[in-house]
Amino acid sequence: MDKSLFTTLRAADLRKGPEADSAVIGRVPKGSVVKHSGKTKGEFIQVDVELTQGSVDGWLPLFAVPRRVREDAGVREAEDGGPSGAEVRRTEAEGADDSYRPLRRVKIPADEGILIRREPSFFYGVQAGGGVAIISAPVVSANYFMGPSIYGGGHIGYFLSRVVPVRFEVNYLLINGQEPTGKIAPIGVGFIQAGGTISYFLDQFELYAGASYGMGISVSNIDPKIKINSAMDFSGVFFNAGIGYLFPLSDITNLVVRARYDVNFNMAFIAGQAISGLIYLEFRG
Repeated sequence: MDKSLFTTLRAADLRKGPEADSAVIGRVPKGSVVKHSGKTKGEFIQVDVELTQGSVDGWLPLFAVPRRVREDAGVREAEDGGPSGAEVRRTEAEGADDSYRPLRRVKIPADEGILIRREPSFFYGVQAGGGVAIISAPVVSANYFMGPSIYGGGHIGYFLSRVVPVRFEVNYLLINGQEPTGKIAPIGVGFIQAGGTISYFLDQFELYAGASYGMGISVSNIDPKIKINSAMDFSGVFFNAGIGYLFPLSDITNLVVRARYDVNFNMAFIAGQAISGLIYLEFRG
């Protein structure tokens, strides 16, 4: 085995020069296989990374390098076993969890022996949940209809940056509502929603907003005063916003818990809202 190859101990940024403020080429996650040149400077070591076409070289901080490699490169060890010189401190940026896209995407060939394991630029998954629906139907009652809502569907997304993903979703949404007096028939409408959201992550917390088109596909328990030809009459645009929290399960799998508010202003005869709690299982590809 080529002794110049090693596996990184921690996630770190690959920089153009051996300085902490040097420009970042990209992200090297924990467990990446790279090749060192034997050159060190300060608290950095020069490495070479093979790409789909050609390779890229740069400098990794010593905290990401195994002790064997540091010794082979002539780095003296301090009494506590760490690299000599100033204490190596991991910045928040370099110590952050690799849950998002790196600064630069690198395509990885399946048959290469020397790889840089990059965080992928897209993700996909499924989601499900439910909550409370609030329905307004002024043609039959001045009161709001309230009842359960059910959500479920799939999604695919792309990272505009490490902390800004966009997500396209297709969901089934069922809203049900009962009028408080019980004198008017309850309302139940099912939709197929297709739309997108954009998010911003602060560490593992998320804020997001988006829009979708909801096509009415089912109707139940509608009061006769609400004159409709089919469920399609309830179709319209929904707007949504919410918050979430991401739980990394593995290198490629995340569990995201989201609270979501949906509202529709332009459905014929009724206006619908849903406050839902959702669980997203996401796979990064």
